[in-house]
Amino acid sequence: MNKLSANNRSLKLAGPIVFTIIGIVVAFLFPDLPPTLKIIELTCVLVIGILIIRKAYNRAVNLFYDCDFLYLKNNRETKKVKLTDITRVQLSFAHQRIVGIQYHKYSIDFKSGPKQIDTIEFWVGGLNDYLSEFENYLAYYSPKTKIVQ
Repeated sequence: MNKLSANNRSLKLAGPIVFTIIGIVVAFLFPDLPPTLKIIELTCVLVIGILIIRKAYNRAVNLFYDCDFLYLKNNRETKKVKLTDITRVQLSFAHQRIVGIQYHKYSIDFKSGPKQIDTIEFWVGGLNDYLSEFENYLAYYSPKTKIVQ
């Protein structure tokens, strides 16, 4: 099994963590509040931030593949998608830089039922070549898949 985006789950946490930190900083910007209200405000910001981070972490998956399937792994389950069920791989305009490494957001559309198409989004760093290898697999095992750059 080859990895496509093994650290996708941790990369999806960057946004919620940054917004939680911004919320904490904003909570400290109100100096005229009594200490009791400031503690309540900080507690609310932290609880909401932790809930959002937890939800993002539980919904995110890491992606692995072999010559037959694309595997979507999270805490509870591993979902298998046949490579022949993948209809499109597309680069989006979203990107982020973490510790100097540029990450680009991709999406994969796949058939999950007779007339249902699901989309999974994942981040790929500029330093790995897993995506081009995956595209080669798709070109060989699923030639009808559209790859949009």
